[in-house]
Amino acid sequence: MVTLALHATAAHAFAPAMDTTLTGNAGERLGYNLAAGDFDGDGYDDLAAGALSHVVVFEGSPTGLTSARAWTGGDWGELVALDANADGYDDLVVPTSSGIALYLGSPTGLSASAAWTYPVGAYPLLAAGDVNGDGYDDLVLADPQDMEYAGPLNLVLTFHGGASGLGASPARTLSGDWTFGYDVGVSDLDGDGYSDVVVANPFKGAGGNLWVYRGSASGTLAARSWTVNGPANYTDFGWELSGGGDLNGDGYEDVAVGLSGAGFDKHFALVRGGAAGPAAPSVNPLAFGQWIALAVIGDTAADGRDELVVGWQEAVYQNRERGGAGLFRSGTSTPSVPDLVVGSAGGDKAGSAVAGGDFDGDGAMDWAVGAWHAAGGAGSVGVNHAPR
Repeated sequence: MVTLALHATAAHAFAPAMDTTLTGNAGERLGYNLAAGDFDGDGYDDLAAGALSHVVVFEGSPTGLTSARAWTGGDWGELVALDANADGYDDLVVPTSSGIALYLGSPTGLSASAAWTYPVGAYPLLAAGDVNGDGYDDLVLADPQDMEYAGPLNLVLTFHGGASGLGASPARTLSGDWTFGYDVGVSDLDGDGYSDVVVANPFKGAGGNLWVYRGSASGTLAARSWTVNGPANYTDFGWELSGGGDLNGDGYEDVAVGLSGAGFDKHFALVRGGAAGPAAPSVNPLAFGQWIALAVIGDTAADGRDELVVGWQEAVYQNRERGGAGLFRSGTSTPSVPDLVVGSAGGDKAGSAVAGGDFDGDGAMDWAVGAWHAAGGAGSVGVNHAPR
């Protein structure tokens, strides 16, 4: 096992300094969750940043993200951007006090009121893609209703997009026991033009597995298409998922998967797509402490391959809690060391969330890192522009 060492020099700051840093208000905890999309259609991606009790949107510009708050709403929890009505403006799904809500994008940004709501359990997990190939983005929701390990109650729901947004009822409902749907991802693993739904079962079998349900012209199939078992000598395979990108440029989308190694230190593995579906996982040897966040983002280097950003808010180095994030340009094999590392000092929790977007509109993907406990709990979000 290789343990990643993070070298930070100043308290409550990204080190090295990031191109842009947005700081929250006192006690806000800005940077819990992140999602990027062009909500006003101006050609610059915007960033939605989750806080303790709400979500804030910062707009992109020719110089990157601006500090002005363009939109505030929702509650604490996971976020996802998608274009549910295919109008060219990205939309945002956010948590609310009673479930989740869809806010539609427009030339003036996100709508003031929700266009769609749905009641869910304690902490819904979200992903988006086009599972039926109709040009409208669809929402995949893991609804963890079974919090007492009592029976087959956990649900994974697919809502189809359309001209007016998301459908009122799920087009597909999948169910399983308490481990089913610990996280969800969306990737076109077999390259047929339909996004496949990847469901994490990190506590099943010897070390966890993924259940993959193929997309089709009618949507997500009811029967499981593939099972990807976790590698030997690791556990919790499926702790975290991120998909939707082609990390090695072979034309098939891949999935990044979090898992645990010795001492429950977190690692990530790559599950490559191919004509026959997903391949066996390839594990990165680096250990990232007790927490990992993953985001498959677009191409930062103009080499035809998407990249992976990994966050580790609780990595330990020299007996001090240090968080951080790294950009992995994967090429054709699982990368062992990140190209760029951003670490924080003290207990800033940098790497609690990561995301990618073209915030300055230069055609290359930038990447954002949340640090929800920076500045005494105000929280902050740092952004690096590509290339760097």
